[in-house]
Amino acid sequence: MKTPAHLNALRAFEVTARLGSFTAPADGSTVTPDAIGQDTFIICADST
Repeated sequence: MKTPAHLNALRAFEVTARLGSFTAPADGSTVTPDAIGQDTFIICADST
């Protein structure tokens, strides 16, 4: 089963906040730092 996009964005936001950078979460996954940043932006934009 594929994970919904908004859950991936939430996961990216959590890991980014915990590790303090966009590069660190991308190092341990198959996504780029730009994708992590975009997912984080989606979460922040939805919260306003």
